[in-house]
Amino acid sequence: MNIGPSGGCVTVRGINIDRLRGGQVIEHWDETVIVGMLIQRGLDIFPSLDREAQS
Repeated sequence: MNIGPSGGCVTVRGINIDRLRGGQVIEHWDETVIVGMLIQRGLDIFPSLDREAQS
């Protein structure tokens, strides 16, 4: 994507899920919403959808 630093802040949302057994984490899953971060940076990540909405 070749995105340079902006010096600004973004909010990154996501979820972490851990599976425990005997008080210890035995599995871990995470999901991060990268699309929201790109939109905050002002990137047009769905340009074809914008064109369809204007038609």
